[in-house]
Amino acid sequence: MKAAYIEHYGQEKLTLGQLPKPKITSAKQVLVKVLKASVNPVDLKIQSGKLRPLLHFSMPLILGNDYVGIVEDIEADVKSVEIGQLVFGRISKKQIGTFCEYLVDEENNLAIVPSALTLQEAAGLPLVGLTAYQALFEKMKAKSGQSILIHAGAGGVGSLLIQLAKMQGLKVITTASQRNHAWLYSLGAD
Repeated sequence: MKAAYIEHYGQEKLTLGQLPKPKITSAKQVLVKVLKASVNPVDLKIQSGKLRPLLHFSMPLILGNDYVGIVEDIEADVKSVEIGQLVFGRISKKQIGTFCEYLVDEENNLAIVPSALTLQEAAGLPLVGLTAYQALFEKMKAKSGQSILIHAGAGGVGSLLIQLAKMQGLKVITTASQRNHAWLYSLGAD
């Protein structure tokens, strides 16, 4: 399959080449034909080797964390998706790699794409969406009536945090450049 990968940390340009198509190896996995993938700052940090002390990958390494694609095959225990469905997800941190034609992911890492999302929106949502959700609800345990300061509200995580915080009933204060103020107010910033 075609894939964009690095052969060593610090490699400035990705190699576009052929790598073996992945195979399902456990009962809760799904084979996905990738339609779109997004690039996140963490991908560039991994490529440069800055996260090497924390994350241990073997080479060649296909980069990428988010994807949208079509389910090509499922294993027997997969119940939430069917072959042919459009799905999106944040691939497991242990095996990143979405800059490719096919990937295998765990069923619990993906979901069916809502009809209101474009492919581009779906591909860019999982990592920032999970980051925002986990920060607000799992780490901060935010509750209605509280206030929150969100730095860089116009960024990927920030713009989602604003919306989630407003849905939770929080007062939202954010930082952003002047050109983004109207948009952030439209998202719910106070």
